[in-house]
Formats: sequence, structure tokens, C-alpha cells
Amino acid sequence: MPKEKSLIESKNTLFNKIKSMIKSIFKKEKLDNKINNSIDKYEKDNADKVDDKNKEYKERLLQLQNQYEAGIKKEEEMTIIEKELLKILYKKQIETLQTDIKRREDELMVYREKISKIKESL
Repeated sequence: MPKEKSLIESKNTLFNKIKSMIKSIFKKEKLDNKINNSIDKYEKDNADKVDDKNKEYKERLLQLQNQYEAGIKKEEEMTIIEKELLKILYKKQIETLQTDIKRREDELMVYREKISKIKESL
């Protein structure tokens, strides 16, 4: 006797996996949560080797940034996680540059004040 196909939908079918993957891609909140969870998981799993892994991780991320800026790696070729990590890297670099600019401006103000005091004493 031929086997009858069940009309009950199985959750493990390839179609359902693809459907759920596409849904998760288009839901920004879920994507952000997945990225944050994967970063958290990475940090927790590698807590003992943080320094070495951190250096290696930063080097790979900077290498990805250089490849992207040189046009070697196109945005379409990157995974969603790579894109998000690059955004985070760019934000951190911008913050670092802003604090560095502020510090240098403060140093210049100190030098201006010194110069103005010297001019007044002449």
C-alpha cells in the first residue's frame, strides 16, 4: 500500500526554515537581538582568551574595513553581521575621533592663553 502523505504541516521542512529565515532578516528588532546575542555569546564563550581573541577579532574587523573601503569587498558580498559590525566599528571610530578633537581643542586653548599672557607681558 502506498504511504499517505500527512496534511499536518511539519515545522522542520526546508520551506519553513527558509520562510522563517526571511522573516527574521526583515525584522530589524530580531536582527539586532540576534547580533547582540551572538556578540554576547562570543564574549562569554571566549572570556579566558579575551585579549588574544580581541586582538585577532579587531584585526579581522579592520581588515574587513580596509577591504570594503578599497572596493575589494562589496556591500552585497558581506553578511548582515559583517555589515552591523562595520557600523559599530565606524561609530566607535567616530566617537574616538570626536574625543580626540575635543582634547586637542582644549590643548590649543591652553596654548592660546599662554601666548596671550606672553603678549600682554611684552
